[in-house]
Amino acid sequence: MTIVETPAEQHEPLDHPTNTNVVLVGQVLCILVPFVIWFMPLDVDPTIKHVLAIVGFMIIAWITQAVDYVLAGFIGCFLFWALGIVKFPVAFSGFANDTAWFLFGALLIGVIATRSGVARRLAYTIMLHVGITYPRILLGLIVTDFLLTFVVPSGIARVVIMAAIALGLVEAFGAARGSNVARGMFLILTYTANIFDKMIIAGAGSITARGLIEKVGGVEVLWSQWFLAFLPCSIITVLVAWRLTLWLYPPERISLKGGYEFLREAAAWGHCRRRSGNRRC
Repeated sequence: MTIVETPAEQHEPLDHPTNTNVVLVGQVLCILVPFVIWFMPLDVDPTIKHVLAIVGFMIIAWITQAVDYVLAGFIGCFLFWALGIVKFPVAFSGFANDTAWFLFGALLIGVIATRSGVARRLAYTIMLHVGITYPRILLGLIVTDFLLTFVVPSGIARVVIMAAIALGLVEAFGAARGSNVARGMFLILTYTANIFDKMIIAGAGSITARGLIEKVGGVEVLWSQWFLAFLPCSIITVLVAWRLTLWLYPPERISLKGGYEFLREAAAWGHCRRRSGNRRC
């Protein structure tokens, strides 16, 4: 059986062409506009003028791409402190907030798991042990989506990974576009990918909520406490989503012919591809 590489596995960076003239004009405006605002004879508090000047620099830099987005924001924070507008803890308060670093770490873990192929290999391994009938495959997709939340803390990234697997399974079932098999798989993957991000501190929403609870409420929230509190809801969601999808979208075919061979070859091909680069094994 031949495994065809899906677009989800292509990680080549996209080129975003920029207009050189726009960038050049933006670089000039990034210096001229803040300078004018800073020394403009307005009947307002000097601190307000200085803040507007720095904010104007950042906005122009972002719009015209005069400098990198991250660099423009960092320069703005530095100028707020260096020019004596606010103190250092205020200017760099976002960098001192553990919520931002928590989210950044989650994104890094997701990228590592996706690029290394660990997430895809884990998904195929679970699917291989679940079974080859449609109800079992559907349950395997939901359980895999839940388990991938631990290593790929991003709903969008998990949808991309699982969608590639679901496409291969739909093709293996010989299901037509718009069939109950295809609709059931993709509907449940989209739904569970978003809801599992809330039941585990993985997505941006749950990470932000944790930070607000600790900052505003003064209550320490541990990852393990959040997970155990939502574990019953996670189990109920897996079972109810599975049964509801089977009821709403009954499959045209129950069994996947050659299912074990398909999943075993897919998992082996992914492992071989990581070891040999882009060459076929």
